[in-house]
Amino acid sequence: MDPRQYQIEVAKEGYDILVKHGFVYYAMEERTGKSIPCLMVADRFAEERDISMNVLIVTTKKALQGWENTLSKFKTPHITTTLVTYTSIHKVVGNFDIFILDEAHSYISGYPKQSPTNVKLKKLINGNKPIIYSSATPHAQGYQLLFYQFFLSYKSPWRRYRDFYAWYKDYALRNKMGEYYVNRISAVRSVFDYTKIDTDRVEQETWHYFITKTRRECGFEKEPEDKVHFIEM
Repeated sequence: MDPRQYQIEVAKEGYDILVKHGFVYYAMEERTGKSIPCLMVADRFAEERDISMNVLIVTTKKALQGWENTLSKFKTPHITTTLVTYTSIHKVVGNFDIFILDEAHSYISGYPKQSPTNVKLKKLINGNKPIIYSSATPHAQGYQLLFYQFFLSYKSPWRRYRDFYAWYKDYALRNKMGEYYVNRISAVRSVFDYTKIDTDRVEQETWHYFITKTRRECGFEKEPEDKVHFIEM
């Protein structure tokens, strides 16, 4: 399996970002082949240091077969890969040098509390380890979803915050009264609206970690068509 020209280009760009910032985020559209650039970056990272490295790839059950097919066809001579799902992360043992977190928005972005999967990954990564994130929708429901994704990296731009609550105090928008926005649950109870975030500030602090590409920019002439199926109760 040979990479396409755009995959070679984004792999080079991703490697430079990883070396400079400690992690990189492939936020390319679906069906653009993000897995190959991720592997190319990890393989080059090991090659440049002239050592063999262990890479842990974490993905969803739905994407598992796609990864298995790619790993069987795409050669990475400088790395040894281990592939697991987020729901099986508790079974993982051993030490890993690089982490590829596919569909990163799915299991590790929960807020305001750190998800159990995020906690387990944090222990596995355990400090100074490069991370390659991948997701077509890294923050579809709001930029607050990035906090715990980046929390896994020792070079997170928000590493000074001990948890989401501390980060939220600095990044939350306020109403005219200077109060946090809230959602009313009942006449006597309300909760903070954690979606009211200073998006301009977050974008300014994070844009340089991301590589974004549309299918059209990658040279695809046909777009996938969604077929809606209605099922009776």
